[in-house]
This record gives sequence, structure tokens and C-alpha cells, in this order.
Amino acid sequence: MMKKVIPASSPEAYAVALSGWQRAKVEQLRAAVLGSAPLDEVIKWGHLVYVSNGPVLLIRAEETACFSASGEGNVFEKSIHC
Repeated sequence: MMKKVIPASSPEAYAVALSGWQRAKVEQLRAAVLGSAPLDEVIKWGHLVYVSNGPVLLIRAEETACFSASGEGNVFEKSIHC
């Protein structure tokens, strides 16, 4: 079961709150996403979410993996990045 945490106040605060490989991986994914398209980066559902006329991509750091999910509407396809 995932721990209940207070969401970060900004995307930068989300990344800064991480450490070690999680922070490095999230920073790498953030740079790739922000360099690929003009998307807005926000905190939604407690995670990094990239929007353009609605959610486009989500990045979530957990204890053992970092996930990214993309898709249309409420259907997201997950990838695991370790």
C-alpha cells in the first residue's frame, strides 16, 4: 500500500524532495519531456503531470521504481524506469 503524503507545492519541490537514483531519474525524465514539446508541468494527483489541453503524461516516483504513464482521457499506458 502506498504511503499517504502531502503533495509537493510545485514540480521543482517534487524533484527536490527526492534523493539518490529517484531524483536523478525524475530529473532525467523531466528534462526529456520538457525538451520534447511545449507542455505545462503541474502537480496533480500528487505527481508530476504534463498537460496540453488535458493530461498528456504523468511521472511518479516510488520507493523501488519511477513510473511514467501517457495516454488519452483516463486511459494511461505505464512504463517503469529504474
